[in-house]
Amino acid sequence: MDKSFFACFFSKKEGLAFYDLPSILDDSACQILSNRYRPVMTDTIETSIGPVLRRATVADADVIAAVTDAAYAKWVPIIGRKPVPMLVDYVVAVRDHLIDVLESDGTIIALIELVPEPGCLVVENIAVLPAHAGRGHGRRLMAHADSVAADYRLGRVRLYTNLPIQ
Repeated sequence: MDKSFFACFFSKKEGLAFYDLPSILDDSACQILSNRYRPVMTDTIETSIGPVLRRATVADADVIAAVTDAAYAKWVPIIGRKPVPMLVDYVVAVRDHLIDVLESDGTIIALIELVPEPGCLVVENIAVLPAHAGRGHGRRLMAHADSVAADYRLGRVRLYTNLPIQ
């Protein structure tokens, strides 16, 4: 049976989100739904509300690294070293963490890397291509992190920065 159809919903908090129904439904439920409904969207369609948010795959690892490098490059001369997100093996990170990307016209323009820990959801990395900065993508990704934390029943979202704590 083909389980490649998708469902979507609109949430005022995070915009358009896509969920792969076969991951949450058994075969009989999928068969019933696929017989009654045709997919109207896929996870790669640009919508009128902006870039599409989707879960990253290992195939995205090189692009994730490139977006991260571009986003953090300006900090290298300021802090005197590459920030940690520029040193990560994103093939491993995609497997071990929750990485969601924003895609515009089939191109990844921003990402957020999340790590559920006891009591909180850690934002390990948030990066936006410089050409797309200032358009609310980071804000949208942080709102998405709040939603993910709620899904995991975690009461806090933690974001570390390279700024010294005073």
